[in-house]
Amino acid sequence: MLLFSGSPDAFEEHRTTLESLGNVAYHGPDAGMAAVEFMAQVAIGYEFLIGFLHTLRLVSAEGVDVAEFARRVSASIGGYAALVDAFGVAVQSGEYGPDLGSLNVQSALMDDLVTHRESKGVEAVRMREVRDLMAQRIADGHGDHGFSSLFELLEPSGSRAS
Repeated sequence: MLLFSGSPDAFEEHRTTLESLGNVAYHGPDAGMAAVEFMAQVAIGYEFLIGFLHTLRLVSAEGVDVAEFARRVSASIGGYAALVDAFGVAVQSGEYGPDLGSLNVQSALMDDLVTHRESKGVEAVRMREVRDLMAQRIADGHGDHGFSSLFELLEPSGSRAS
C-alpha cells in the first residue's frame, strides 16, 4: 500500500506510474495526511498485536495449544471488519447503540476477564483500563450505550465529553 497526500493535480498526473508500483491510496490535499494514515495504521497493528500476545499468554497459562488458538483467531478475525466500520460510523455521528451489548452488561464480563488473568498471573492492564472506562461511562449515565462509546473518554484529561 502506497499512501499519498498533497497536491491533487500532481497525484493525478502521476497516478498511473504510482499504481504500477502497488496499491495506491490518496488522502487529500493536506500533505501531512498520508503520514497520519500511516502512523494510525501502524498503531492499530501494534495495539492489536500486543492484545493478542497478552491473550496468548493467558491461553498458554491455561494449557491451550497457542498455535492452534492462533489459527482459530486468524479464521475468525474477518468478522471484526463490519464492527470496525460500525464503530467508525458511531464515533463520527456520536450515536452509540449497544454494539457489543450495553455497557451495563459488558462490565460484568470485564470483571471476569480481569479476575481470570490475575488468577493466572497474566498482566491485566489492558482489561483493567477497559473495565475502568466502562465504569466511568456507566457512572456518567451511559450504561445503555455500547463499547464504541468509550471513545468519548479518550480525550485528554479535562476535556472529556459526557
